[in-house]
Amino acid sequence: INFFGEPGSGSTPATYTKSVTGLQSGATFFYDLQQETALNDGWNGSAEVDAGVNKVAVVVNSFNGSHCLRTYNGFPEENVGTTWGIPLFASKLSNGLNTSVSVQNLSGADIPVGGLTITCPDAPAGYFPKSNTAVIPDKGTFAFNPVGNTSYPNDWQGACVINAGSADIVAFVIMRRITGNGDQAAYEAINYSGTDTTVFVPLMAKRLANGFATSAVIQNLSANDAHVD
Repeated sequence: INFFGEPGSGSTPATYTKSVTGLQSGATFFYDLQQETALNDGWNGSAEVDAGVNKVAVVVNSFNGSHCLRTYNGFPEENVGTTWGIPLFASKLSNGLNTSVSVQNLSGADIPVGGLTITCPDAPAGYFPKSNTAVIPDKGTFAFNPVGNTSYPNDWQGACVINAGSADIVAFVIMRRITGNGDQAAYEAINYSGTDTTVFVPLMAKRLANGFATSAVIQNLSANDAHVD
């Protein structure tokens, strides 16, 4: 597990490798970063899980207090791309909800300032597109975050697109409320190169007795208007 500290974040060491051996076929290795003494408290950055010729799957859990958890899948190396859809981006909603988008550079070279953009077609005029304000090193990350940033609109939500030109990236979205108990969730952005005309949803629920319900957010990733059933 190769770690890459975010430049300027005070993360030490800047790079670190955690070696794992003897993982049996089909078994899981649970790695709690809170117990990793080689990284300083407050360490922030990105990681690469390299299993050589073996195949692995990775799930990431991030905790915030005793009641808040966000979970997302790691990205396989076959699922990198230059353009990613964000079906739901929220900026300073009245209920406290905000989203930040974390983008990891997997191009093999630096992404220069302005080389990464986020565009939100339905946002109020004058707020988008936005670009990275710092160089993003290979395997490094950059986040678009509306919290505390007056350059993002108030009480707006909609769809956005991340574009890195010719550079391969991956991206995920953190949904969190900065009021109340700080509810959190996360989802992987949608790789434009891996989309299709039919998508399957394993579970939908309407007002179950335990209060559970689902909503679906659908983003049109084609060049034309779409009719969706």
